[in-house]
Amino acid sequence: MRQFTVGDEAFPGKNVTTDADIEDIVRRSYNTIYHGACTCAMGKKDDPMAVLDSKARVYGVKGLRVVDAASFPLLIPGHPQSTVYALAEKIACDISGKC
Repeated sequence: MRQFTVGDEAFPGKNVTTDADIEDIVRRSYNTIYHGACTCAMGKKDDPMAVLDSKARVYGVKGLRVVDAASFPLLIPGHPQSTVYALAEKIACDISGKC
């Protein structure tokens, strides 16, 4: 295969070459503010990993729903925004009963 390169490496940069350098840059630059997902997945009640039913209701809690990417059982490829919107519309229909 032919080598494919466009310009110099932007991040973490040419100076990051050892395992220790890589670990250091990961530790200094990692954060969890982007697209938190899959922390309270939908699933069947007998699934020990499921927290929500198919209408986004939290098992064992009355009057609480989770309608965001946290409810995904796995993260979709690509940006999750439109999928969250679709989920929110589906749950809104479930709540209103007008769909």
